[in-house]
Amino acid sequence: AMRKNWFIWIPILFVVLLAFSNGIVSLWVDWLWFQELGYPVLFTRQLIAQWSLGAAFGVFCFITLYGTVLIARYLAGRDPQLSHSTVIEFPQFPMLKTSIRGILLLACLIISYLIGYWAGSQWDDYLRFRQTVPFDVKDPLFGRDIGFYFFQLPFLTFLYAYGLLLVIFSVVA
Repeated sequence: AMRKNWFIWIPILFVVLLAFSNGIVSLWVDWLWFQELGYPVLFTRQLIAQWSLGAAFGVFCFITLYGTVLIARYLAGRDPQLSHSTVIEFPQFPMLKTSIRGILLLACLIISYLIGYWAGSQWDDYLRFRQTVPFDVKDPLFGRDIGFYFFQLPFLTFLYAYGLLLVIFSVVA
């Protein structure tokens, strides 16, 4: 079967390699540039922050979304509840019923990957949040050090947006 479909698999493999080659070349060029400047530790710190944020937030998103889906499916029961006041009866599709779990799993994986990718792009805000430095100048309106607005607020805004997205996707699921 694999020999018959080689004309399908070779272009797919080519497209996948082409898609990843740009990222790999960009990563290699960045590594060489940081190494030339004598700061490879900054590159690795950025890379570790990016990957760990993406993985942590992506995995948490998947656990939350898929857990919500499983709980909703469990609470909904296996058979639809029909009442006497039902005006419209929807047709039952047994084939769709069996494949819906796979479709929901795939949807949760894709959404979690995209949210994890977005979270990984917040590495700069995360590192500034972790390395907060006070400016010793108070905000006249709220009385907070203005370093909060430069170092902590951007990451807290991301956390708020992440939480909001998680709630919205959980409700939709």
